[in-house]
Amino acid sequence: MLSFLFAIYLDDVHTTRSLTPRSFIVLYADEILLIAPSINELQSLFRNCEKVLECLDMRINTKKSCCLRIGPKFNSTCTSIITSDGHSILWVSETGCLRTIYFVAGQNTRCSVSYAKRSFYRSSDAIW
Repeated sequence: MLSFLFAIYLDDVHTTRSLTPRSFIVLYADEILLIAPSINELQSLFRNCEKVLECLDMRINTKKSCCLRIGPKFNSTCTSIITSDGHSILWVSETGCLRTIYFVAGQNTRCSVSYAKRSFYRSSDAIW
């Protein structure tokens, strides 16, 4: 029930996608996933989300946030995504998202199942 109320509260974040048809915002529980075709558009999308969250008296936790690049230039050095208060969002080569999915930087979109396997083995050990 709490996740449902949180989703209603954050509904305005989803309407910030005013950049391009290829930008997306995915909301799940207390997570926000921003997808953009370029770093400049990601920065703009991020700023728009920050503005909506500030109106809701909420802030993005930069310690739990990160950026991941997928595509031909996935291993190129990227310009930092900067928050309104000057913090940088780190670029990573792998990140957990939406509770169980782990995305891996590369030429194409890839997901890692190693974390899911570890969680499965840990939980099955607890059953035995």
